[in-house]
Amino acid sequence: MTIRHHLVGYNAATRAVKVKVPIPANKLSAALRAVELNRGDEEAFDSYPLAKNQVDYIAKQIGAVVDSDDALFFLEASADISTVRARIKARTAA
Repeated sequence: MTIRHHLVGYNAATRAVKVKVPIPANKLSAALRAVELNRGDEEAFDSYPLAKNQVDYIAKQIGAVVDSDDALFFLEASADISTVRARIKARTAA
């Protein structure tokens, strides 16, 4: 299962993606320090809304330049459909 994480900023008025920055796998643990993960979501598969200070921290950890005042930011994960199905199956079995 391959899960990719991104720092995603949405336009507040249109909800369209304004910026999407990949989080390298070797920087993910540093980026996750800014987020309180939901119980049972150790892989950070859920979407997490971010405050300005969290966006700034994550951007610094991954070496990205983003305007944290210019969008609504989230830490998001994406995966191929087989990964998604396996994750849903594991959650419903618990």
